[in-house]
Amino acid sequence: MVSDSFVVWGDDFAAFFGRVLDHLDERQRRLVAGATGLMLGEGGITTVAKIAGMSRSTVTTGVRQIRAGVEPSGRVRDAGAGRPSLLDLDPDLLMDLDSLVEPTVRGDPMSPLRWTIKSVRSLAGELQRLGHEVEKSSIGPLLKMLGYTLQSASKQKSDNQHVDRNGQFRHINDTAKDHLDAGEPVISIDTKKKELVGDYCNGGQDYRPKGDPTLVDAHDFPGPDVAKAIPFGVYDIGRNQGWVSVRDDHDTAQFAVETIRRWWNTIDSVAYPAATRLAICADAGGSNGYRSLLWKVELASLVLRTFEWVQRHENVSICGPSGTGKSHFLEALGHAAIDHGHTVAWFTLETLGTLVRAHRPDNTITKQIIKLCRKDIICIDDIGLLPVSKDAAEGFYRIVDAAYEKRSIIVSSNLHPSGFDELMPKTLATATVDRLLLHHNHRGVVGVSPS
Repeated sequence: MVSDSFVVWGDDFAAFFGRVLDHLDERQRRLVAGATGLMLGEGGITTVAKIAGMSRSTVTTGVRQIRAGVEPSGRVRDAGAGRPSLLDLDPDLLMDLDSLVEPTVRGDPMSPLRWTIKSVRSLAGELQRLGHEVEKSSIGPLLKMLGYTLQSASKQKSDNQHVDRNGQFRHINDTAKDHLDAGEPVISIDTKKKELVGDYCNGGQDYRPKGDPTLVDAHDFPGPDVAKAIPFGVYDIGRNQGWVSVRDDHDTAQFAVETIRRWWNTIDSVAYPAATRLAICADAGGSNGYRSLLWKVELASLVLRTFEWVQRHENVSICGPSGTGKSHFLEALGHAAIDHGHTVAWFTLETLGTLVRAHRPDNTITKQIIKLCRKDIICIDDIGLLPVSKDAAEGFYRIVDAAYEKRSIIVSSNLHPSGFDELMPKTLATATVDRLLLHHNHRGVVGVSPS
């Protein structure tokens, strides 16, 4: 019989347990029921079990634990209670799992971080075939126990990585910082993700009326007439702004340099009106690859077409083997100089020899050389293509000497100027190269003949 000193009406008692028990774990529910049954006195266990919907044995266990003075604990069950662990039931499970993962382990096996790319589903299947009763949900905790984590591959291995790779990046960072501190522009360039032009499924989302998505083609196979948008980006590091040019045919070096040129003419000339240098950071792959001759030629062309070097009376040397387009580059640069308002004289080394022979009898060579040096730019092509005659060597020296620090000279040669002593007398060659290069800034484009 329930004690008269603690009477709880049945409906209120049921409401109390209904509101409280759902927020408690198994141990806490058992202790609350036991404490309540103990306080109700005789018949309290039966009353609590009936109203709370619990078994008498559970309430009885709760009463016993309360009387024994149970201590606060984070455990739900007593130590040793509950289902036995997989490792207790199957001691070989962990060893077999490690042997399955080990052949696919990447990285240093002595590293504290070991990781696998096998899925838990495939590992569980292989363990089941070995006779282990294990589900895929158990594989993750077991792998964590073994010290594995799931990761993707990391692109770091390289056969030709430079021994001082970190030093190279420090140099790039220091160079960029020096430019930024001096107020000079620093840009980072790269080709962005190419996209098909048309009703194709590209990544991303946009707001549409519910149930009315944008309809696109079921397949993303481009046809022969389908254009592909190729964006090339220029990121201004100092101003944290970007510029993107888009074309729809090919990702080429000309496109990359043209994008830089347009950014320079549109943005840089306004944002950096006093700029004298431009630092370009590139990943050295694709259209702006470090092995691409065309990328180097186009960059050189971008710099040379400003023609500021003409005002400073600097010279240009274009060197490389036959077939690399030196004469075409020289011709294009000459035409661009004319379009820019400069006057240009054009010779081959042999025509200079002819000029010397023609004016030697009347001793008017110096007069003719001075006349030629009235031009802003003097182009001398095909040095080293044919044996150099004595007259040609003399004419070459005379015109370089007369233009020294007064005019700009552009030469194209199969040899670097340091090898001119193979073509002409050493004394004459040394004097010519000294005036042509050593006392001037110069740009060189060296190429390899295309296969």
